[in-house]
Amino acid sequence: MADLVTLQQYKDFNGLESVKNDARINAIIDNVSQLVKNYCGSSIIDYATSAKTEFFNIKDDLVDTIILEESPLITVTSVQERITIRRICHPNHRKF
Repeated sequence: MADLVTLQQYKDFNGLESVKNDARINAIIDNVSQLVKNYCGSSIIDYATSAKTEFFNIKDDLVDTIILEESPLITVTSVQERITIRRICHPNHRKF
């Protein structure tokens, strides 16, 4: 999983040039990135450069909104509806 910032971005932001604490800073970046992702319930950037397919089971006709697992949404390649055939059985024609 990708970290939310790189070591170089962190060092540039804080004006750091030394490599003395790079291992420690990398560990902090990794831990804080995971903490933020877990707290938000989203990987945030892990799928920013790769495709992700999400499936939803909508059980009624009242749903008009879906909430995606990942954000930000950059592009939508396709939206498909799965057509299922529901077998309706008459109560008098049950198989035992």
